[in-house]
Amino acid sequence: MNKLIEKNREFGSIDVDGIEVLWDEDHDERVIPVTKALKAALLYHGLPGDLIEALREHEGTLTVWIREGWNQYFPYSLYDEKSVKELIVKLVGELCDLIHGDYWSTFFGDEV
Repeated sequence: MNKLIEKNREFGSIDVDGIEVLWDEDHDERVIPVTKALKAALLYHGLPGDLIEALREHEGTLTVWIREGWNQYFPYSLYDEKSVKELIVKLVGELCDLIHGDYWSTFFGDEV
């Protein structure tokens, strides 16, 4: 388990379709439909369903933890890690705007 994910469990977490959603102090439930839609969009793009290990929304920013070794069993992917991150940023922006009419910026757990 990623130590940064452990550190961000201060306010609890829930499982949403196999992705751990880490709560912050306001428990913004708007992250739930975004999580579900993001997983579906990634599957649509041919990426594995367990690509994302955890998400955390805090003040309009979504932090995404990509599962380590996600491409170990997925060697023929058209996506490298940089391309996957770019796709996630694009999808999060579009999905948040579509679902909530609000843009959320995206960061990755290995970058914070």
